[in-house]
Amino acid sequence: LRQGQPQVQRSRALSWSLALAGAAALAIALVLSRPATYDTFAPIGQLLALETQLPLKLGPSIQVQGTGQIIVEQADGGGTRLRLVDGSAHFEVDPQGLFRDLSIQAGDAQVSVVGTRFWVQLVEEVVKVRVERGKVRVRHKATDILLRKDESWASAPLKLADLRDL
Repeated sequence: LRQGQPQVQRSRALSWSLALAGAAALAIALVLSRPATYDTFAPIGQLLALETQLPLKLGPSIQVQGTGQIIVEQADGGGTRLRLVDGSAHFEVDPQGLFRDLSIQAGDAQVSVVGTRFWVQLVEEVVKVRVERGKVRVRHKATDILLRKDESWASAPLKLADLRDL
């Protein structure tokens, strides 16, 4: 009987080790399968004044700052939709982040992006867009324009000095 006891103890130890490993794997799977949350500090539907020194966090992947005023129309897992009321806004979107779909309505132009850094300005009904990194799609009236790094667009003819102000 004594010869069998060490084997029984080893079998029990192996059983406990496998049970603990299985429980740990289950716990990890449960944590990883939890849906990601969309945290924003911006109230929906309220006029917000942007600040140049303090970025506003819109979900886990989007930050905005500038001198303009925006209204957050949607901010959830389905995307973030903003209206630029006036002024200038600088956006930074993490190209690898969650909930990075962003759309900005500025006057009669709509700017859509997934992972980039860019400016949008609305002054006296003229919309200006300048891309610093990545790509941005601008929809203006019935036209779609794709802007890449270092490209700019305006809804009305502008002088070169006007685009430098962005």
